[in-house]
Amino acid sequence: MISAGIAAAALRRSLPLRYVKPLQTGFPEDSDGAFVARAIGTHEHSLGEHAAEAARTEEVPDIGAVCQTLFAWNGAVSPHLAVEREGRGVSDERVVDATCKVLAAFARRAGPCAPPSAPLALVETAGGPLSPSASNTLQADTLRPLCLPALLVGDARLGGVSATLCALESLVLRGYEVPIIVVPDGPLSNREAIARHAASAERVVLGVPALPPMEDGPSAVPAWLNSAAPQLLAIVDGALEAMRAASGFARDGCESRVLPHPFTGTRKKGYTAIQSQSQ
Repeated sequence: MISAGIAAAALRRSLPLRYVKPLQTGFPEDSDGAFVARAIGTHEHSLGEHAAEAARTEEVPDIGAVCQTLFAWNGAVSPHLAVEREGRGVSDERVVDATCKVLAAFARRAGPCAPPSAPLALVETAGGPLSPSASNTLQADTLRPLCLPALLVGDARLGGVSATLCALESLVLRGYEVPIIVVPDGPLSNREAIARHAASAERVVLGVPALPPMEDGPSAVPAWLNSAAPQLLAIVDGALEAMRAASGFARDGCESRVLPHPFTGTRKKGYTAIQSQSQ
């Protein structure tokens, strides 16, 4: 829902937009890419070859589609468990390569744009930072070679303060830039509690209206997008600009060599990324 809201706000600002879901389970009945596409009023949802196989359809080519799903399985379980049950495993390198190619192609099509019209790409994980990927590697480690900044969605429920701060710490310790945390409103004031511990000169904690209950179904999405529009536009206009500035993603698709380094542990094609953990 947060991805759909940010995507809708980006389109309101007429920004070039791309939404990418590298790993999806419960597919095709459950498809975040299709959900975002419907929420923003487009049916432009392309499928990689692996995802198309899960949908039992032909590959839907990426011809300027706004939303794309790369790898998918039918079972509504964690990707690592889906691979155990269904097969069709994919390596971390394959996931990163496919995602990198999509982002590089999008950047080339969008061209050299400066803020406030710079292109915006959203890469959504399957679960939290420490949810296992298809290879059983934690997703924060799987996607680390992309050197992308992270937008962390906080939890408004009981226990959400601890869960959000633990997720933040796991990202920071891996060298991620986390310039923004978004926390839905709720009766427990979790956003305020999270902000006391996580907000800084380099990081903002922003709120959005409470998410509609799942049982309300798709009919509740447009109303929520309208009610959240001011906050979502603020995210796109301000905080996401900080994310773009912090991003290390190379427009040429990471074609040079990377040096492995103890703090990053990456051995991925791309530029050298060396980040100290000292403060």
